[in-house]
Amino acid sequence: MTMSYDTIELIHATLVFLWISALFLTVIFAVISWVQASKSLPTDGMAIVRFTALISATLATVVLMTGLMLYATGKWPTGDGFALVSGIILLLLVTIPGSLLLYSAARKLLSAEVGSPEVTKYARRVVMICGVQFLLILMATLRGLHAAGHLG
Repeated sequence: MTMSYDTIELIHATLVFLWISALFLTVIFAVISWVQASKSLPTDGMAIVRFTALISATLATVVLMTGLMLYATGKWPTGDGFALVSGIILLLLVTIPGSLLLYSAARKLLSAEVGSPEVTKYARRVVMICGVQFLLILMATLRGLHAAGHLG
């Protein structure tokens, strides 16, 4: 069974949207945790952060596979190898270290004592990691949309 370029592109775009949404929500939950760090530790919010760290690598892998499938169809915009290479490099640089750092910071945050300076430190780290990942993936997404001719 072969899939059309449009089907693969739809799957790819949906996965990228899910990935960006998960990171955006994680930033929100991490900021809430950071603000409430002195009173209590919202473990539900941090459980979502840990979940995002775990699924981020999975989503990135499937995004990479569908991106390569798009390229393999031969309908990739000609002369735009930069979008492909930069997308792959960005995925590898953002996802693997980012997921490891995010998971580690979320785990340390959950084990920190309520009201301790460590809570603020690790909540801030989670916000920074997710924020950087979010911005880089958003930039890559906009670059990919432009390369595919969807942004003009």
